[in-house]
Amino acid sequence: MNQKRDDRGLKQPLKRLNDIHDPEGTSILEASDREQKKEPVSKLVNRIIMKALKQEASEIHFEPQADCLKIFFRKDGILIESINPLARLISLSMVKYLKNMAKVDIKTKNSYQEGRFSVIIQGNKINFWLNIVPTRYGDKTILRCWNTDLVKLDLGDIIHHQNTFKLVKAIINYPSGLVLVTGPTNSGKSTTIYSLLEEKHKSGANISTIENRIKYSLAGINQIELIKDKHKNYHQHIKFLLNQDVEVIWVDRLRELTTAKAIIDAASHGKNLFSTLSCNNPAGAIIQLLEMGVNPSALAQVLKGVISQRLLRRVCPSCRIAYKPSSIELNRFGITQQEKLELYYADNSKNNECSDCRGVGYKGQIALMEVLPITKKIRSLMVKNADYETLKQAASQQEITDLLSYALDLVMVGETTLAEVERVLPDILANRELERKVSPPKQENVAERLSQLEQKVAGLILEPQQLQPDSQIDLSVQPKTKQVAKEDLEDLEELEELEDLEDLENLTDSTKWNNLSSENLTESELSEEFSVDEIKISPSPSNTQPRHEDVSDPW
Repeated sequence: MNQKRDDRGLKQPLKRLNDIHDPEGTSILEASDREQKKEPVSKLVNRIIMKALKQEASEIHFEPQADCLKIFFRKDGILIESINPLARLISLSMVKYLKNMAKVDIKTKNSYQEGRFSVIIQGNKINFWLNIVPTRYGDKTILRCWNTDLVKLDLGDIIHHQNTFKLVKAIINYPSGLVLVTGPTNSGKSTTIYSLLEEKHKSGANISTIENRIKYSLAGINQIELIKDKHKNYHQHIKFLLNQDVEVIWVDRLRELTTAKAIIDAASHGKNLFSTLSCNNPAGAIIQLLEMGVNPSALAQVLKGVISQRLLRRVCPSCRIAYKPSSIELNRFGITQQEKLELYYADNSKNNECSDCRGVGYKGQIALMEVLPITKKIRSLMVKNADYETLKQAASQQEITDLLSYALDLVMVGETTLAEVERVLPDILANRELERKVSPPKQENVAERLSQLEQKVAGLILEPQQLQPDSQIDLSVQPKTKQVAKEDLEDLEELEELEDLEDLENLTDSTKWNNLSSENLTESELSEEFSVDEIKISPSPSNTQPRHEDVSDPW
């Protein structure tokens, strides 16, 4: 039986919102403060929720300020102020209405609170999670939305790189062991785990999950919600599941040593374990577990692979703009200059009236993945309790597709933009630029350059009389000859600088310089350095010797 609405606009929580919609000619953006006060709070909140779902927002933020209430939508990972500020006085009533819907105590004030509720909107079941934090000007409220009917949990739809897809399939098909999915907050880790579980369920495996809060209901999978059983924690539930015929277990949070030990113990008993960690790369995940106090040998024995991921926004295919990138831009991302290369950038200008992306320039998100299989080399380093840099270097030596390469592949096929790659992977790009600046010259390049300089010096240390008896080289006659001499001196200076390199002695044969004489040079070799047109022979031999003295012993 419906309850009567009191003077604050509160009523019984809605079970269906099919009839809630934005009336024609009425917009929250255009409503005045007076109209907002007259309108029932329940109707106003429902209109805000409908607007957020229509824009495919994942979160709604209600943030009270000194003079107003600001409302933001999180769309594709970016917070956007989609509604003009509302009157601050309405904030308290809106929060109370949301608390009532989530069955949270409305009498509790200045306290952290959370709850959840589900509604049916136009035939789709939408799950909401409410989180309330007290602030100076009132309760800051976040409403997270999950439209389970629109989420695709097929692994093939999430992973777009063929080699990465094969590698993920390989590490999850082990009969036992631990697989970790890592990434920063809001990087899609849970969605990836649900997809992995769906893939395992296709083989008929008996699967159970231990989740703080269940986001998606999976058919045929036993899901345990930890928040409803406050008397038991993760490791206790893992212990109970080991006594049942469970083959695959997912623990959604791995944050403390007791849980980590229980997971490793279950994996060592022939179970498939999945879990998540908040870190930026696979090597960081291993170090994080070792710093918790996990036994390195036990971890090396059960860990099968680490999947690191981020989320990129897709460039809107309806309004994206094609352009030819400059060589400077391509070099910054390590892309080799290609002819007729055409990329895209997002049109986020104020004049963009695209109905698909609503002028944002991006629509939807796509996952980046870097998969690190645990090889014998990495397992050996784990047992030795290697540091982060050692593990990272060992991981980079494997033939895997890293996050940056994955992202650039998506850029090449028009799925996203270089600007979006820079936004999501600033740390990787910064480290790459730093390594490029401080990296020493490659040994093979030094040897090649040294060989070129040797040929130059061979032409400079000739005996003057070998050129022509009673003659000299007049470098003051031809301007072109001056340039040749200048280049030769620059090459000698560069050769002297190469002497400081550590491996120069291995690349240089000192006997070559001692055996080099005028008798060893033929007329054809001489002509390679100075052509007849470039020099002028003079009958005066008096100035021949100084040139020989300047270059006879370059070392």
